[in-house]
Amino acid sequence: MAATLKKLLGEAGAGIDDSVGIDRLYDVLVELATVQNDLVAQFNQLKADYDASTTPTTATDVTAGVTIE
Repeated sequence: MAATLKKLLGEAGAGIDDSVGIDRLYDVLVELATVQNDLVAQFNQLKADYDASTTPTTATDVTAGVTIE
């Protein structure tokens, strides 16, 4: 089940500021979701390349779990 980051945090959660010199929670979560989505794409490409070069694996494609608004 894919989740939407903005809906999970709500407008108040997305507004946590950087007044104490740290990244906003929203920015950190966006970066985590971006990296996770990139890893999903890399895994699926690796699986496709492997399947094309040898006996197909029984592994299934992975879907991204978070979308960023």
